[in-house]
Amino acid sequence: MAATTPAALIKQASKWGIVWGVLLILLGILAIGEPLLAAIALATFIAWLLIFVGVVHVVVAFQAHSGTSLGWKLLVGV
Repeated sequence: MAATTPAALIKQASKWGIVWGVLLILLGILAIGEPLLAAIALATFIAWLLIFVGVVHVVVAFQAHSGTSLGWKLLVGV
């Protein structure tokens, strides 16, 4: 495993920071130009996020050790 210098880490992080910034600017311009598309994309993203969080809550509920905790966690997951 090669040792990485701090300067190399900063350079790599800087490169990805620039790429991320340019991508966000382009997506922002697209959102301004196509607000309906942006709204649909945002709603879809939030829907998938809520589904994922609900599944995680249900899984955690089944790992609960007490019946009361299981019931409340299942209720939150649904």
